[in-house]
Amino acid sequence: MEAETLKIKVAQKMIGLIDLPYLFLNLDAQKVAQEVTTIGPIASITTFAQHVAPLREAFGDNPPTLSCIINYPNGPFNTYNATQEMKQALEAGTDEIDLVFPYQALVNRQAGLCLKFLNTMRETAGDTPLKLTIEAGILQDAKWIRKATELAVRSGMNVVKTASGRNRQQITLTMVQMMLTVIEDMNPETGIHIVTTNNNFTEASQYLEEVISRLGTSWVDASHFRLSGPNLVSSISELLAKDHAI
Repeated sequence: MEAETLKIKVAQKMIGLIDLPYLFLNLDAQKVAQEVTTIGPIASITTFAQHVAPLREAFGDNPPTLSCIINYPNGPFNTYNATQEMKQALEAGTDEIDLVFPYQALVNRQAGLCLKFLNTMRETAGDTPLKLTIEAGILQDAKWIRKATELAVRSGMNVVKTASGRNRQQITLTMVQMMLTVIEDMNPETGIHIVTTNNNFTEASQYLEEVISRLGTSWVDASHFRLSGPNLVSSISELLAKDHAI
């Protein structure tokens, strides 16, 4: 029974760390607000710039953090276009920027140019929190995952994100451990956003345990640690529903 009680407490905490992606060209802001309100006080929503104002209006006085994804989906290496996208997101009133890393440029051994690109993005964002999605599931190779994370930390990214969630990329605990090691060594104030593969409470719990074991319980808040996954919310909600049924 104690184990079940602990699981419930962890699940309740996870709700406040959840990011929900709404990456659709057409979006019903009122419907999204109703869905999210039913779930509970999640951490954030990731979407496109044109949806920021309607979502903020739909949520009223207490919206989740609104994060605009740019340079999506393929992370092209085009500083001008990415900068223009970021400016549009900032003008729309986004709370955060989620930047897809030009991962192909890194694989083509252009790490120096990638860092220059990231520095420009960091400068353009100003004080707005900036998250870098490195697409670890596409990079696969440990050296590229480590290098992408290093570049993220060096350029002052607030958070490093494992993946955008497209194409059901395989994200593993080993990949997350690599990223956490870089964060621990270079700047423990850098956060991590993990997109789960199996999308269930058990997998998310493993990631949470790993983070706590390295960085401590007090480090785990929505500014440092978030979770995403297509079916993660339903998995957590099912667990909480069982608790209410008891």
